[in-house]
Amino acid sequence: MKSPSIRETNRQPIPINGVILTDETITATREHFADISRATIDEIRTGVTKVDDPDGTIAWLEDGIRSGLAGDSDHTVTFRQRALWIQTGDMPPIFAPPSEREAA
Repeated sequence: MKSPSIRETNRQPIPINGVILTDETITATREHFADISRATIDEIRTGVTKVDDPDGTIAWLEDGIRSGLAGDSDHTVTFRQRALWIQTGDMPPIFAPPSEREAA
C-alpha cells in the first residue's frame, strides 16, 4: 500500500521544533513504522514471536499498517520524534522547555 502525501490527504504541513517535515520524511516515517509491524507479522508467522491469538494479532497489526500509511498516526509524539530524526538526524527532548531543548 502506497503512503499518501500531505497534499493527497489535504492535511497541513507538520511542524516540530521549528522544522517543517517534508513529504519525503513523512512517507519515510510512515514506512518505518509499517516495516516494524511487517517484521512482527513475519515473526508471528514463523513462530519466532509467540502470541496468544496469532490471527487476531496479525489482523490488528495489518490494520495498524493501513491506518499508519494513511497518516492516521502522524499526530503522535512517537511519529513526530522519529520523523524529526529521519529528516535532521537530531533528536532533541521535545517536551523540554525551549531553553533546555537548545542546550541539548
